[in-house]
Amino acid sequence: QGRVSGNPALDTLMPAWDFRQHHSMDIAAGADAVYAAVRHADLSASASVRLLFGLRGLPSSALSLDGMIEYGFNVLMDQPPQDLVLGIVGQLWMPRPVFERLDAEGFRAFHRPGYVKLVWGFHMEPLGSHLVRLTTETRALPTDGRARLCFLPYWIGIRPFSGWIRRQLLARVRRDVTGTPT
Repeated sequence: QGRVSGNPALDTLMPAWDFRQHHSMDIAAGADAVYAAVRHADLSASASVRLLFGLRGLPSSALSLDGMIEYGFNVLMDQPPQDLVLGIVGQLWMPRPVFERLDAEGFRAFHRPGYVKLVWGFHMEPLGSHLVRLTTETRALPTDGRARLCFLPYWIGIRPFSGWIRRQLLARVRRDVTGTPT
C-alpha cells in the first residue's frame, strides 16, 4: 500500500492507496494559464480517446473535465492555480456503475464495503517565472478485500489506456497554452 507522496492536495484526501498512476510534463507558461487550460481541456478531437471512452461505455460528454463531473466525478478540491482534485466512489468494474455524490469530507469518511475510492489530481508546480510542471496523479483505494479483488483486473485492464489518455491530456494542455505540440 502506498503512503504519502508529497502532493499535499492528494495526501490530504487520500494519504494511503493501493493503486497509483502518475504523469507529468513541464510547460513553458505561468501557473494561471496552465490551470485554466486544465480546467477547460477537451479530448473530444482525439478519435482514439473517443473510441476508448466508447468501449468503456462512457458518454462522449465525458471527454472534458466538466463532462467527467457530469458523469460522476466530484470536485473535491479546487485551489487555482495550484491544485484541482476530482474524486469518485463507486464499483468502477461494473458495466454501469453507480457513483456516490460526495464532497471532500464525505469522500474522506466513506468506508462502505464493496467500493473503490479514486482521486484524480492535477498539480501545477511553478519551476520559474514562466515554467510550470503539470502533474496528474490517480490514486485508488478499495474499501475492503472483496472490492480489491474486483477492482484489480479492472485496473490491470484499463491502466495502460488510462495512462495514455492522461499523457494525451497533458499534451493537449501544453498545446492549448503554448500553441506547440509535445
